[in-house]
Amino acid sequence: MTAKLDATYDLGPSSRNGSLSRMRPLQLLVTSLCLLQSYASAAQTAPQSSAGSPLVGDPSLAVPRTPRWVFSLTLFPFQIAMPLPRMGSVYLVELTGEVRATDKIGVAFIAGAGRHTDTDTADGVTFYDLALDAGLEARYYLLGDFSGGLTLGWELYWWDLVEVATTTQDGSSTGAENRGLTTGPLIGYKHVWPVGFTVDAQLGYGRIAYTKGSVFDEPSNTVLIDLKFGWSF
Repeated sequence: MTAKLDATYDLGPSSRNGSLSRMRPLQLLVTSLCLLQSYASAAQTAPQSSAGSPLVGDPSLAVPRTPRWVFSLTLFPFQIAMPLPRMGSVYLVELTGEVRATDKIGVAFIAGAGRHTDTDTADGVTFYDLALDAGLEARYYLLGDFSGGLTLGWELYWWDLVEVATTTQDGSSTGAENRGLTTGPLIGYKHVWPVGFTVDAQLGYGRIAYTKGSVFDEPSNTVLIDLKFGWSF
């Protein structure tokens, strides 16, 4: 009797190890099934975009993008060099609007105006000068694109200068007008900040291709220097 009980209820180390060995595969299987079920539930409830990826609205998944500028409006508030030969002492303020034609090509429209008054006290004569210009520029972005980079361009603009001389003594006036067409190449650099603030600098050579009216004693060649500030949209 004692021998039977000992044989039946033997819970020694060898018996326990055998039971644990039989239980481990079952525990691993149950654990794996639970993990798979949790992953499947999470995948079904996660919001998806039409492309199957998480919505971009999630700040942690959003990818910053550079704005695609299509128009730049800049102002040339002061002259560094005389842009128009034979313009006397008139310095123009120019407004330029550049339109994106492609990522690498921009087309700019230019309009400017300026005036100057000078008095010759020795002769008693006051000179009134009024100047206008309007032009067109095509530029190619050699490095970068419309949002900023190194540019090569060609500018063509029409200009008109009217000068009126008034005698202080009797108030009599005489006038002269000179108008013409100037053209030349330009090289420059444009930079647009993420908020839209734009700086556009250019250096070039201009030559009068056509002139009509009174001829002033000034050279027909000029250095074109632009330093423009504005905004891109």
